[in-house]
Amino acid sequence: MSKHPGGRPSPIDIITPELVQILAEIGKTDAEMAKLFNVTERTFHTWKKKNEKFLHALKEGKTHSDAEVVKSLFERAKGWKDSNGREYPPDPVSMIFWLKNRQKEQWRDKHEISGDPNAPLIHTIERVIIKNDKKSKD
Repeated sequence: MSKHPGGRPSPIDIITPELVQILAEIGKTDAEMAKLFNVTERTFHTWKKKNEKFLHALKEGKTHSDAEVVKSLFERAKGWKDSNGREYPPDPVSMIFWLKNRQKEQWRDKHEISGDPNAPLIHTIERVIIKNDKKSKD
């Protein structure tokens, strides 16, 4: 005789992959979906691990919504014309964001320094000392 699992039935049994995909497409986060389904985030993540259809639907929905954001960012970066014919100029902040993510090596803020990282500081200190030393001698 098998043991009765007990407890309430899991909402995963009634949640369709289509619903998960639609929620992801409209930008709902995992945390927001867990709340909508009245489960913890931990349970939601367990569903992703145990249910391939659920995970696939979630990924498809997120891919769709991410693509929409990428398209919007690209349009904003290069400027666009709305349906009423109003023109919007390119947005420098969007350009910077795009370039820093697409061409990291050329546009990132952090640059690797070879040699002694304190060298510029040491040279500045030396110049100040020499400059002050000359003033005191005059």
